[in-house]
Amino acid sequence: MVKLLIFIGGIILVIILEFLWRRKHGLNIYKAEQIGKVLFESKQLRFEEYTKTYKTNKHNFDMIYGEDVSGVGKPEKMSLLDFILLFGDHEDEILTIDWRGEENEEEIQSWCEEKLGYNVDWYLVKQLKAKSIKVSIEKLIQAINNDLNKINSNLIVFDSANDSFELAVISTENLNKLIMLDKHLLRKI
Repeated sequence: MVKLLIFIGGIILVIILEFLWRRKHGLNIYKAEQIGKVLFESKQLRFEEYTKTYKTNKHNFDMIYGEDVSGVGKPEKMSLLDFILLFGDHEDEILTIDWRGEENEEEIQSWCEEKLGYNVDWYLVKQLKAKSIKVSIEKLIQAINNDLNKINSNLIVFDSANDSFELAVISTENLNKLIMLDKHLLRKI
């Protein structure tokens, strides 16, 4: 029993120390800039403006993105993932889906095609839906990703530790770069 309490106390101590470290060091803006170059290729100038505003004038940043930042609190308390998701959501580069799945039939596929700029053959998605009337969001995301892999693209899911799925479409090359920069941003499905 004593060993168990010591073990649990050790885990709690590690969690507290990590929290304090993250709070002290805050957002690594350099890392955010590198990730933004990979994720938001088509919006580089906008992302540069976004990061510049964050670095130079937190008040203006809060004025521009304040409503979206409200879930985090103040811009100074944003994590790397918060920073990336805020921009991606604001620029429609990230799609947020409720844990229950698509609100509209083929919502994710349509959004992916819009981001890619062309239609995709959703062969595996069609097969999955033909097998079952009720398809889990995880299986749907896997099927969509497998269909996208055929055209050198990927559907990524950010690890936001909530019951929503924040999704983005990126090339396989950029996925590999993103994993090298910070593999902990992504959720495994």
